[in-house]
Amino acid sequence: MTIIEPNKNIKKKQSNLMLVGSIAALLGVALWTIVVYNQTVTLGHKFSEAKNQLQELTSRNAELKNNSYQVMDTKSLNGVAREFGLVKVENPEYLETDL
Repeated sequence: MTIIEPNKNIKKKQSNLMLVGSIAALLGVALWTIVVYNQTVTLGHKFSEAKNQLQELTSRNAELKNNSYQVMDTKSLNGVAREFGLVKVENPEYLETDL
């Protein structure tokens, strides 16, 4: 006599399918976690580089301001005026109009 158990194979297939699906989901989550971690680390490095670049630009800006203030100093402007043969007028006469 043969006893047929039709549900036995279906349950085994379902449990295997659930196991494979669970493993695939676990691997997917693990890979996603690794990608997010790598992006976080990369963002941290870019932030540090930007911070260093900002500090360099700030110091360069201060140097440029210092140079421009030195150029516009009255002592250096008097020297430049002498080089071009300019003379300082003590009592300037201005042109006046009646409008």
